[in-house]
Amino acid sequence: MADKDKKGFAKGLTNYGDPAFSLYLRRSFAKSMGYSGEMLARPIVGIADSRSGFNNCHRHFPELIEAVKRGVLAAGALPIEFPTVSLGEVFLSPTSMMFRNLMSIDVEEMIRAQPMNAVVLVGGCDKTVPAQLMGALSADLPAVQLLAGPMMPTSFRGERLGACTDCRRFWAMHRAGKVNAEEIETMSNHVVRITMTSQTAFDTNSSTIKPDFDTTMDKLADVVVRYDKTTLTIVGHTDNVGSDAYNQKLSERRAAAVAQYTPSST
Repeated sequence: MADKDKKGFAKGLTNYGDPAFSLYLRRSFAKSMGYSGEMLARPIVGIADSRSGFNNCHRHFPELIEAVKRGVLAAGALPIEFPTVSLGEVFLSPTSMMFRNLMSIDVEEMIRAQPMNAVVLVGGCDKTVPAQLMGALSADLPAVQLLAGPMMPTSFRGERLGACTDCRRFWAMHRAGKVNAEEIETMSNHVVRITMTSQTAFDTNSSTIKPDFDTTMDKLADVVVRYDKTTLTIVGHTDNVGSDAYNQKLSERRAAAVAQYTPSST
């Protein structure tokens, strides 16, 4: 049987010169984590976790990942999460864009090197999502992209705010002397209060990607279009606003908008 057709822990065995011993040793180590023999025989769905203490946009991932695990277990497979590079947009110097390809390499090699039959990519924002998709597509495993979801809008003195568009707008007003130091500091306590990623990529409360947004969205679209032979699904996390039906429909529209977005021809 080809290695790619093997299930679960039998896939991609560590090379000790004795495959049977490699599997025995791997199963023995795995049992120390509480897995039964029956569970170790299941197909494995890896869960790529891109959270970090330096990434506020992903701090709700434990809840998302637990939901993914429940779904995987209900489907009869074994969910195993693993960490990857995390790109916290405002916490990286000189820019998160510099590390996008590094994250893509990390995601690809960890999917390829570890025994999994499919993978769920949990991430958000415009550097992380393309990095995860490029990595998973290069590894050529069935993949589902679970988007972190956009930040909920908040309000400040009766005005609806969204990060990061209003961060820049208010800072420009501060620089122009229209908002004083006390007001800009108070505003900073309101504009980024909810988890999930910046609304900048999407028109607020819509499924439309803003035109000429970012070259990494071009890259995301490129990998989706080029690798249609690979099993790939993009799903959106709900916004927690409105009814469940509304949230689901909005998330589906946003996911579709990302998947269908095509770069401008040159």
